Amino acid sequence: MRAIITLSNPGNHGKTQTIINLSSLIEKEYPRLETISSNYHRSEVSKIYRVGNKVLALESHGDPKSGLKGRLEKIIQCNPENLTIVTASRTRGETPNDITAVAKEYGFNVIWTSNYVTYDKSIDKEKLNNLKAKHLLQMLQELKFIPLE
Repeated sequence: MRAIITLSNPGNHGKTQTIINLSSLIEKEYPRLETISSNYHRSEVSKIYRVGNKVLALESHGDPKSGLKGRLEKIIQCNPENLTIVTASRTRGETPNDITAVAKEYGFNVIWTSNYVTYDKSIDKEKLNNLKAKHLLQMLQELKFIPLE
């Protein structure tokens, strides 16, 4: 099954940091993985890994007018088999519409999720982002999008 796992929330709710944290976890958990592509631009991350016979792409730049649809299509065209994409998206408008359109055109399933959000200043938001990254890694492994190491 090919999937786009979409971390969806309004702006400034930790989506990018959660995906960066997921990247760090994957690199620690899979020391023998192959990094196919790695780009950072203005605090956003775009990485593609080969983990065993699976390809995992992480794309954190899910803002409107960011060209997300074109980046997703390029990832799919360059890595057509055994591909799972984890991306960020706003909750409505251009980015979720682009993800849905790409998934339909290229035959991907979409799993919509969100990171943990609180407005309570006493709760450490970085801990919440780390926890969500761990849960995303567990999802990737248990649904066999990437092999267990």
